[in-house]
Amino acid sequence: MDQKIIRLEQTDKETLGILLIDNKIFCCTLELPWRYNQRDISCIPTGKYTCKKYNSPKYESTYIVNDVFDRGYILFHVGNTINDTEGCILLGKDAGYLQNTRAILNSTHTFQRWLYKTRHFQNFELEIVEYY
Repeated sequence: MDQKIIRLEQTDKETLGILLIDNKIFCCTLELPWRYNQRDISCIPTGKYTCKKYNSPKYESTYIVNDVFDRGYILFHVGNTINDTEGCILLGKDAGYLQNTRAILNSTHTFQRWLYKTRHFQNFELEIVEYY
């Protein structure tokens, strides 16, 4: 299973993209903006990463993105706005707004669908590219 995030839009507040699984659009993504890979305030650099199944104390079953230079504990998890992340990748069905803040919507349901789709994989390869 190959997964790819295509970052489509970046502002000084957030980065929006889409997640492809085996070259098919699966959902929207929301990350922090690019701030030179600084911990807790930046998205991770573009590139290729190995993601591994991980049981997080806070988010339970998920995947962790490994080998991010000078960073750790980058997870996929539920969330709607950048206030829900400190550098992790949020998944949602659609992009929109919540209380005048850019957001992804239906995150809990989308994240559960993603976990179900990836359930048989201990690891997968993730590529992150920019298209803006």
